[in-house]
Amino acid sequence: MSVLSQRLKAAPKVDDDRCNFYDFDFGDGGDPVRLYATPITGADVEYLTRKHKDFLSSPTLGASVDMFIRKCRLEDGEAAFDVGDRKHLLDMPLEKLGEMRDALFPGDGGDDFSDEGLDTVEKN
Repeated sequence: MSVLSQRLKAAPKVDDDRCNFYDFDFGDGGDPVRLYATPITGADVEYLTRKHKDFLSSPTLGASVDMFIRKCRLEDGEAAFDVGDRKHLLDMPLEKLGEMRDALFPGDGGDDFSDEGLDTVEKN
């Protein structure tokens, strides 16, 4: 172990006060469900890079959905989604996925899921 290992181990990992939230409206007339997510960590990037080889250079919609599954929590801390929800998340309108990503992971530099953003990607 390095000289700083004990301090690194003891350092707070993620401050729950830094959680971002998104009120997920199912559009069915029921109350929205508040989703919480802590900032993306190196461990999250490592996980997604193993699953999505080009995640850092060319993030995909699938990688964003996998990040939702990994990071989204309900108020009690329980996972909001599991792998069985992946298809349902991918079936959501791109605008809603982008809105959710922007609220939960602001400043992550993610792709633009809007129609205009997708048109730009298709032209390149």
